[in-house]
Amino acid sequence: PVSAFDGVTWSEHARSGFFQLLAVATIMLTVLLAVVGGTTAKHGSEARSIRWLGLINVSLVVVIVADAVHRLLGYSEAYGWTVLRYYSTAFALWLGLVFVIVGVSYARGYAAGRWLAPALITCGMAVAWSLNIANPEGWIAAHNLDNSAQVGEVDEAYLLTQLGADADI
Repeated sequence: PVSAFDGVTWSEHARSGFFQLLAVATIMLTVLLAVVGGTTAKHGSEARSIRWLGLINVSLVVVIVADAVHRLLGYSEAYGWTVLRYYSTAFALWLGLVFVIVGVSYARGYAAGRWLAPALITCGMAVAWSLNIANPEGWIAAHNLDNSAQVGEVDEAYLLTQLGADADI
């Protein structure tokens, strides 16, 4: 096994916090969106304070999401990609993009009534569309076979039984 840190494998490192990090990010997103929608202060020191606190929180959560992606990328490179790892990474990247959009909302003074919801929906649809045309199973099979020297053994049983016809093995 490839070590992420002394005595800790990538598997242990990734599993020790990936989903917890994403759970924290999801909870924080709910709080930030509630503040955007429920705050009545639009001007003055109270509005500036809310704006800066929101931007600080968005920045911190982006760091959390980046750590989650880092954990999953290391895990996938050490043991090979699977469909679950692929979609988990895509979800984490999408969540990071959502936070960037919410951060823009806060930077603009959280005047997001007209554009935030359509921007988030468009972002989600763009990611879903991209995943549909990306052929994840084909990419996973090609990547795992190409990197078999780095990963060690290729899990041929997974490639042959778990991936669909799109894998083109």
